Amino acid sequence: MEWMTYSSKDKPEMALREVDAPTYRVWRLYMAACALEFEAGGTAIYQFLASQRGADVPLTIARKELYS
Repeated sequence: MEWMTYSSKDKPEMALREVDAPTYRVWRLYMAACALEFEAGGTAIYQFLASQRGADVPLTIARKELYS
């Protein structure tokens, strides 16, 4: 939750110029809940890469090549 601690040091006035106070509080609650869930290992991030069918895309799809 280091990034939550860091973001709380920022001036909330900057965010409050863009949204109202209730929206800002909900966003902070959401971000804190996400941080706790990541720390608990209950959630993960997945990335998908899409391309047009038949496109000549020089990307590997082999896991062993991604991590070598």
